[in-house]
Amino acid sequence: LKLVSPFRTSHSTTEERLNALVSIQIESLIGYGESGLPPKKPNCYLADYSDVSLSFGDYSAAVDQSIKRFCDKKSPKTYDPFTQLSEEYFSILRKASENESFHVEIIRTLFHALDNSLIRPSDRPCRNAIECALLDLWGQLLDKPLYSLIGIEYLKKPSFYTVSIDEDLSK
Repeated sequence: LKLVSPFRTSHSTTEERLNALVSIQIESLIGYGESGLPPKKPNCYLADYSDVSLSFGDYSAAVDQSIKRFCDKKSPKTYDPFTQLSEEYFSILRKASENESFHVEIIRTLFHALDNSLIRPSDRPCRNAIECALLDLWGQLLDKPLYSLIGIEYLKKPSFYTVSIDEDLSK
């Protein structure tokens, strides 16, 4: 993505951004995820596009193994991918029910594959994009927006801002 004007922060300036876009399809549903990829910088940004590509390959291999377990009925169809978060978040997704759809079982299996692969710091952007795509799918299946799945209120304005530093500090 070519930027209209340079984006400056305290440690770098860039005129373009490279994002990784991920789509995951289960039958007719498609979940989308994205991760911004700033230029690699030691002790700051640890991944670039080639790292995401490698990470996605690792994740694909883990998915293959999870799908085999799923087909062999050894899959963690009741897997809770949110155990490291406070109980107040994702409460409607935590506990699998007997009435869960086949699609949700697949999503739980894909989260299990994600949590059992991608362990390098450079894998975080890829994990983020995959996680977003899986949550997008889950929200579509339940016909709920992401903030509702998380268990938070809808905010009309963003809760964070990125400030670019202009060469002319008076601006």
